[in-house]
Amino acid sequence: IIKPQAISMLSDAALALKKDFFRYTELVMSMLDNASATQLSGDDDEEHDEFVWELREAILEVSSAVFISYREAKEQDRIFQCVNPIVSHSLNWNNESGFTTEVRNKTVGVWGDIVEAYGVKIAPLFRQTQLVKDLISQCEVSDDEDLRATAQWFNGLLAMAR
Repeated sequence: IIKPQAISMLSDAALALKKDFFRYTELVMSMLDNASATQLSGDDDEEHDEFVWELREAILEVSSAVFISYREAKEQDRIFQCVNPIVSHSLNWNNESGFTTEVRNKTVGVWGDIVEAYGVKIAPLFRQTQLVKDLISQCEVSDDEDLRATAQWFNGLLAMAR
């Protein structure tokens, strides 16, 4: 398994290289999908579980950067097939104990980046999924100001994608 810090560096590369990152995208997204399968310990191994949550946060961060890079290059349709895996993983993680504020914020952030990239093509998925609605509702009443702001931003994007 790659360390979360190493994965996070890929987001900087994606944002810096923009369309020149295209040649690495298939490999990177495949690696992120494989890393997404890393499971929590199930036996209260706090060190392992902390690693897994940090890994997930990094996966979401890189996914956001990739969607942003493709959107800015107006090439987002080239990676539309990457939407379902990251949304699916993030929804599954939402149901696990230990779901951190950081991962919750990155989850809503990547969803927003996806809505920003695909608009009306993808917005119904988020509007119709109860787990999405539930998570956004939780974020809207969170004590964490950043989380509330991210949820409001996401809701604004959904409202515009009609």
